[in-house]
Amino acid sequence: MQYAARLADGQRADTVNIRAFGFDGAEVIATFLLDAGAPLMAETSSSTIAEPDNSDAIRYMQDKIDAMDLTQSGKRVDERESSVSYLEGQSAFSAHVDE
Repeated sequence: MQYAARLADGQRADTVNIRAFGFDGAEVIATFLLDAGAPLMAETSSSTIAEPDNSDAIRYMQDKIDAMDLTQSGKRVDERESSVSYLEGQSAFSAHVDE
């Protein structure tokens, strides 16, 4: 949520794929468009199923937030490439930044 809010504040957008579970309990990839015009919500769950590993997606978004903080402080920041894939070959996580 913090990353989506920061993108909206900066009038930017990004898409992030997150591992999740579908209505039938199967593991799926959920793609989120994060920008000012795309509503986003979070919901808790009482499921006993172990949560999917989204550590790479979380790291990507935290790195982007950190880069925004550095940029706002006036320091030069070397941004990542526009197209990022931490789990290359697995098609489980990808991100794209529209600048």
